[in-house]
Amino acid sequence: RVDESTALLPGLDGRKMSKSYGNHIPVFIDSAARRKLVMKIVTDSKRPEETKNPDENIIFQLYAQMATPDETAAMKDAFLKGGMGYGDAKQKLFEALERNFEQPTAKYNGLMADRKKLDDILEEGAARARKVTRETLSNVREAIGLARLRG
Repeated sequence: RVDESTALLPGLDGRKMSKSYGNHIPVFIDSAARRKLVMKIVTDSKRPEETKNPDENIIFQLYAQMATPDETAAMKDAFLKGGMGYGDAKQKLFEALERNFEQPTAKYNGLMADRKKLDDILEEGAARARKVTRETLSNVREAIGLARLRG
């Protein structure tokens, strides 16, 4: 199920976010690389004290998906009233991304550091999948009458 508010996220270049466009922010990269990507988001030349339309702003749209409702409301208010520069907004986006991606990245790095454990987890999953698949195929064969022909 796709939530309407996240059905289409803007990428770093303003087009829809897509790996094939190369305008996404990977979850499993180090903080410095993630920060560099965020800081490259193209903005207009409005000064901090000028008002900005949050509905048309890539930084705000991404931030709204990562920040708490209170944080999102505060940035929206600052954009509408003026008083927030793009550098500050990008920093807040970076911090929200770090907060959201910290645990998945740590788990990923832990798994990648122990390939034996990763292989064991994958083998265990494959064994469970084979069991479910065998049961499902057996039920399908029986339902379409193939089970009687084999026996």
